[in-house]
This record gives sequence, structure tokens and C-alpha cells, in this order.
Amino acid sequence: MHYREKLIASISEELCNRITRKVIRCLQQMTEGMQSGDDTPLKNIWDEICVQVQYDYSIYWPYYEELMEDITRKTLQELSTPMLQAIWLQTDEGWDWENDLEDCEEGEGNENESIPYYEEDIVRYIVNEYVLSLASNWTNKRIRRHLDYYLDY
Repeated sequence: MHYREKLIASISEELCNRITRKVIRCLQQMTEGMQSGDDTPLKNIWDEICVQVQYDYSIYWPYYEELMEDITRKTLQELSTPMLQAIWLQTDEGWDWENDLEDCEEGEGNENESIPYYEEDIVRYIVNEYVLSLASNWTNKRIRRHLDYYLDY
């Protein structure tokens, strides 16, 4: 990996980690709309997401996905265009764009071409690669108690 690519990847990772922390913090503060029932040991939406990622997705999973995407999308509004471009270049779509650009023969490509970015690609990337990745290993007493109850059945 070229030093520029390493730098962009490093900046992107730092930004994605910061966004992920904000998304998780927001989900941890949400108790309205919990679907796990009145007798649940789970305390917030983030706990419910972690349980579903670690055990089994409920019929309400699309609601949780939309919620994570909406919060991520809102958080992206705090970033500048170059920051969004740096993150987008780490997505599959960004890699494809960069590879297509490199495949152009000399003289055909425009090196001054602006780096595009697509918010939805970035949202999916952060939710799937960062937020859900952390949810798959996140634990606390409430999550363990909830999972132990269901795993005993």
C-alpha cells in the first residue's frame, strides 16, 4: 500500500471509530421503542442490537438497521467533504472507483477528477464494518443474562 493510501486509510479509520462511538452512545441513551419486552434485563436499544447480532435477529431487525443508519447519516453531517471522501475510498465502491481510475490508460484518465463520495455507501460501510462488528463482541451483565436465558432453552 502506497504511503498516501495508508494515510487516507488511517484518517478514515479514526473518523469511522469516532462516528461509531457517537452512534453507540446515542443507541445506549435510547430506551423508547425497545422490543425485548417488559421483563427484559436489557436496558437500551444498543443492548438489544448486541443480543440480536450475537444470538438471532428478530422480526424487528429492519427497524434496528434503519435506526443505526439514520443515526450514522446524521453524524456524517458533521464531516467535511475531504473527510467523507477519505471514508468513501475505503468502501467497496470506493475501491472499485479507484481501480477503474488506475485502469485507465495514460492520457484517458483525468488526474484532476474530483473524488466522488456517496453517503449511502459510507453509511452502510460504517454500520456493517464498525458498529455491527463491535456489537458482535460487546458484552455486559445485562447482555450475558439475556443470552444465558435464551441459550438455556
